[in-house]
Amino acid sequence: MLTISVTDADTKKYVSTFTNRDGVKFEVYAAEDIYTSFGEGNLVYKAGELVDTITTDENGYAKTKELYLGEYMVKEYVPNGYVSVPDRKVTLGLDSDSKDMDEGGRTKKLYYETLDINNALE
Repeated sequence: MLTISVTDADTKKYVSTFTNRDGVKFEVYAAEDIYTSFGEGNLVYKAGELVDTITTDENGYAKTKELYLGEYMVKEYVPNGYVSVPDRKVTLGLDSDSKDMDEGGRTKKLYYETLDINNALE
């Protein structure tokens, strides 16, 4: 899972609140072929395939669905008045943060990364 927080670089306020918008939109793409077993197993997403589309909430946070381990590219649709930013590569790997989740009596490890974004005004 990928969690994104977006703040204004100058005011440190959440961009969605600061701009009175519904939120900042992000698209998450597979940066490489993604498999069920980190490089092996069944192909889940081909490199370049759209994996998820998310929008920040009123607190400036957005969260993807659960993602398989691998590399992803995050494209931000920068709000009007802010500097355009390059796409960001994020790796979900075995060294990512993790927590155990109970899924119907079974324990499952959920790996996650947090991407903090500070947008600057033009």
